[in-house]
Amino acid sequence: MWHRHLLRLAPCLFALLALRCGTSEFDVRISGVTPLSKSAVSPRTTTNSDVVEADGSSLPDEVSVTIENFMEFPTLELRIEQYRVDYRRLDVESVEGITTPHNIANVPILAVVPAKNSTSIDVEIVKANEKQQPPLAALRSGGDRIEVVAEITFFGRVLGRSAVVSLTTRHLITFADFPD
Repeated sequence: MWHRHLLRLAPCLFALLALRCGTSEFDVRISGVTPLSKSAVSPRTTTNSDVVEADGSSLPDEVSVTIENFMEFPTLELRIEQYRVDYRRLDVESVEGITTPHNIANVPILAVVPAKNSTSIDVEIVKANEKQQPPLAALRSGGDRIEVVAEITFFGRVLGRSAVVSLTTRHLITFADFPD
């Protein structure tokens, strides 16, 4: 008897799994990350982050992230509502505020990605004040370099549906006191 109820639930369970895995109807992806700073090394992959400018100030680092919406239904739009940035060191254990900058958590943004289209969103991946805090402050006098991977995660909703979507991309950042 219980197997008949399971058979009735099977389509619902399959639809739920398809939604969670990002397949089928909810096909949304990040197609590129482009540094916006003058010190970009190679687009879509790396940013050289200068921890101190010639005048002693620090500037934030931003990238432009392109999000593509390939959902099956041509009327479904995606609304991006917030993002966060988590840092991971490549050479030592990642400890927030000690070996990596502090993570950037739950920054509100509003961007709509039309159905069967893409939208570019400019996001701050390193705050200027983080360059004056450990571990980046130690680089201000010409110390070594620190390489981190910035994991940028966007959170949003499919308009007209109750579906929640998250998208993640990674971007390499090299911190140093680069020559001005």
